[in-house]
Amino acid sequence: MKIELHCHSTASDGTFAPEELCQKAVDEGVELFCLTDHDTMQGYDVVKACAANKMPVLRGLEFSCELDGFNIHLLMYQVDAQRSGALEQQLAKMRRERVQRMEAMVQKLADLGHELDLEE
Repeated sequence: MKIELHCHSTASDGTFAPEELCQKAVDEGVELFCLTDHDTMQGYDVVKACAANKMPVLRGLEFSCELDGFNIHLLMYQVDAQRSGALEQQLAKMRRERVQRMEAMVQKLADLGHELDLEE
């Protein structure tokens, strides 16, 4: 059985858009798929639609957290959309904070004479 339970799309730090990853999985004969982007499940609906009647798709993510000063990446599978309100709020907060950190880094580099395009 071919399964893919840990991959990232452009919704986080991956190379391919969610629908492209799904199509690649279908083309390779994957029989069970889960998109596990960092701190988001934004690509799930697209993947679910792409995979319709071709393979089961789990709703998941790779959750970034800290334990005793260590960064931990926790893979979460089959996250219940009906009961994940608090999780979704935390994920949105984490994404906002990540953008703020990125903006601060780009500004620090600009102050040192290294201009970067934040969107790139």
